[in-house]
Amino acid sequence: VYRYKDSFKNQINLNLGGKTQKDEDVPVISWPQPGFLDLGDTNSAEGLAYLEKRGVSMSVAKYYDIKYSPWFRRVVLPIKVDGDVLGWQARAIDKVDASDRMRNNPGFRKDKFLMFQDELNKYKTALLFEGPFDALKFHSLGGIVCSMGKNISSKQIEIINSSDVESVYLGLDQDAAEEMRQLSSKIEKNITVLSLPDSCISRCKAQGKKADFGECSLEEAKEAFFNAKDLSEGHVFLNLKKFF
Repeated sequence: VYRYKDSFKNQINLNLGGKTQKDEDVPVISWPQPGFLDLGDTNSAEGLAYLEKRGVSMSVAKYYDIKYSPWFRRVVLPIKVDGDVLGWQARAIDKVDASDRMRNNPGFRKDKFLMFQDELNKYKTALLFEGPFDALKFHSLGGIVCSMGKNISSKQIEIINSSDVESVYLGLDQDAAEEMRQLSSKIEKNITVLSLPDSCISRCKAQGKKADFGECSLEEAKEAFFNAKDLSEGHVFLNLKKFF
């Protein structure tokens, strides 16, 4: 089993600073990058085990072309636009400091894209989440995209508005009520709000975890989808108070 060592830092193309480039065209990245292995590789067993623990099956991981870096012990999720990889995000499989949890390609520009963006071309409904593992729990419902953070850029909103999707389900963290209010005036689609099932909230509270969509079981994800409330229903934001 490969372990992270300082001696590998200059051998693998992994940006440890997370800096962004100037606002210019983002080049296509060769995929997979050196050292990023298919999940079927024998050296990817720990990466696959991590994904399965997070509720992401091998088939779902392959669908989104997720790789694994055994040297840095990170699963790596590509950001594709029209099939081309324009960025990637690597997530640590071990418990690390929050500041070290994510690493990105050099020149990473999350504000210019949505992770899983090509899914917008396949469905009439989009499900917008902050994090990839939140989104992946809803894969079976189709149209998942990820903003890669609470702050959703004007470019990301433009991508959604220019797509052919007719409605957007907002699956932002439950402390993002103000962000959802702002999005409601900017996204030019029918908007529906997803809420966490009570079973997920209770389980996470008992385990001392933060309740979010990434902690949902697949059954709870379906429950959240089918019980979603239209944004026009005034009680949606009021109901969010129960999470605080």
